Amino acid sequence: MILMRLLRLPLSIVLVVALLLFLLSCRQEASQLEYFPPSRDQGDWRKNTSKDFVESLGLNYEALQQLGKMSLSAPNSAIPGYDDHNHASTLVIKNGWIVGEWYLRPESKSFQQYLSSNGKSFAYVLFGVLMRKARQGELPVKELTENSRLYDPLWLTHGYPLSDPRKAEITFEQVFQHTAGFMPEETADKTPVEKGRYQWSHYGDWVVGHDHKFLETGKLFYDPGKPEQWPGSETWGQHQGAYSSIGFAHLGIAFRHISGHSADNVLWHWLLEPIGFDSVSYHAPPGGGYHRWCTAGGLRMTARDYARFCWLLLKKGRWKNEQLVDAEWLERVWRSPNYQNLRSNIDGWLGDELPTDTLRIFGSGSNFAYIIPSLEIIALHCGRTSNEIAGKMEQKFKQQLLRILF
Repeated sequence: MILMRLLRLPLSIVLVVALLLFLLSCRQEASQLEYFPPSRDQGDWRKNTSKDFVESLGLNYEALQQLGKMSLSAPNSAIPGYDDHNHASTLVIKNGWIVGEWYLRPESKSFQQYLSSNGKSFAYVLFGVLMRKARQGELPVKELTENSRLYDPLWLTHGYPLSDPRKAEITFEQVFQHTAGFMPEETADKTPVEKGRYQWSHYGDWVVGHDHKFLETGKLFYDPGKPEQWPGSETWGQHQGAYSSIGFAHLGIAFRHISGHSADNVLWHWLLEPIGFDSVSYHAPPGGGYHRWCTAGGLRMTARDYARFCWLLLKKGRWKNEQLVDAEWLERVWRSPNYQNLRSNIDGWLGDELPTDTLRIFGSGSNFAYIIPSLEIIALHCGRTSNEIAGKMEQKFKQQLLRILF
């Protein structure tokens, strides 16, 4: 029946239909050939660490082995109540193949390491998921963009009355760029500034500046978008800001009302589960109530699951045939040097030797990842090293990565 109808159509229309069908089949075939790691119960990441295979991919095998040895040699620091310092891991992935995998001890492979400020990167990406769903009419809110006001009564009623009238002007974009004016963690010369962490009366009150024990957390240090007003601000390349975990902690509260679900629930069902995470756990804030995930950090996961998140970024927010994260939202990351938690090398700040499309995620304790889409490479490390040592360790890691690649 369909064939008979097609025969009655003009030849030009038939040709157009045939071309569209051909292109569709090509796209489906390409997506089937493109690699995305299956979940652990269906095989997990593919792996080949043999010398011949590594060298067939154009990598320096000896330098790769030295990277693994070096990355696990850094001394680890104990945190009271946690055994994170007994575990460290390093992964190098090329073209979807694990070509290097090292663990401080065998059980470290299944250990869920606390990734510190990497949680901010997950929060940034999850915002891209919410923004896409809002555009499609799948959320209680009609519009959500980077320029939306953070203290909108629709999703941050807990912030009212405002502890500082200037908060009414803060945008999500300023939070992501660390230019919102919130109390910073420290000054540019590393003098501690933040007060009240884990000592708050109530987590939510502390975040929005209503904690009676730490009312100073509610006062902005400078006008939103004007970090140059504060003498302690930092400069990262050409971008100036004041690194604030309190700023990012607001996101978890906002996410709950934007989506209608708790932030940890949304993170799991709309981002982590779809990309095959085995599980995730939380370094939950004491007294946080339903705020199980502190969006300034708060996440614990295995190195292989962390690599899934990195692969999602490498694929610009797409997993198989589904665009999970707004593509334009993530593309902004590669075009701008202004996101310290998803730091692009567009300006060469990570090093002129690295490609400009290199993206670096980081968190304290030497938890970081380098993602290079043009080379289809991911190199990451999870650990619990003192921050005095972690910076030097990451520099050595980066130098060794360059020897592997070039």
